[in-house]
Amino acid sequence: MIWDGHTHTEYCPHGDAQPAEEKIRKAIELGYTDLSITEHAPLPKSLLADLSPIYADIEDAAMDISRIGSYFKQMHELKGKYKNEIRVHVGVELDFLEDYISFTQDFLKEYAALIDDAILSVHFMKGQGGMRMVDYSPEDQLHLIEYYGSYEGAEEAYYQTLIQSVQADLGPHKPKRIGHPTVFRKFQLFDYSEDFKPKSAIRLPDDLVQALLEEKMGIDYNGSGAVKKLSGVSYPPPEEAQRLQLLGIPLIPGSDAHRTEEFGNAPRSFA
Repeated sequence: MIWDGHTHTEYCPHGDAQPAEEKIRKAIELGYTDLSITEHAPLPKSLLADLSPIYADIEDAAMDISRIGSYFKQMHELKGKYKNEIRVHVGVELDFLEDYISFTQDFLKEYAALIDDAILSVHFMKGQGGMRMVDYSPEDQLHLIEYYGSYEGAEEAYYQTLIQSVQADLGPHKPKRIGHPTVFRKFQLFDYSEDFKPKSAIRLPDDLVQALLEEKMGIDYNGSGAVKKLSGVSYPPPEEAQRLQLLGIPLIPGSDAHRTEEFGNAPRSFA
């Protein structure tokens, strides 16, 4: 099996407009046997309203709820069309939002019959002025670093939010893996001042690993970071991915492709 377990489509406002069908053909061309289409699920309107004074383009963070029906219909049609060439798993990338648990539960319950696969990710965490995005820009991430007093303090708060996501009761249709679990390091090569630079190797904390094992959840072994100039490494890095696999945590490779040319970035080994 050669699987890209994390991809996006033209339904993503911050991706390209190339049709999903062309991306499926690209995956077939690259030799993939399995492809998960995991578009960003809609965000609560009240959260978007709260964040709009901070992020002018927050509406572009995820698919609008008005498009969800069209998305599932089109992706399932493509799944059927290419069933003899590739196994397409239609799904979503859900945001874990600790103040919106019921919103996520209701979404999963309503669309469960249409979801083959899903990823649970942390893109938002508590910070200066309320909720802040984790991976918007290095300058924006600095607000989190200052809020928690250090890079390590902010990263630890991110990991604690991941633990909450793993342990959250989202109902029987809860995703089976968390997305890009070390994405806080997306800007680790940015020229932060010396006081705010990361000083430790990338390693998931023991309590997060234990939570994953107890909840029988896996991780999205995400290759997108390896091609981003301020990250320079996959989420998690190969050596950490190998350690986690040896501990018994399932790893599902994903490219996190938002553009057709990014297909093929899903890790195929620990090299």
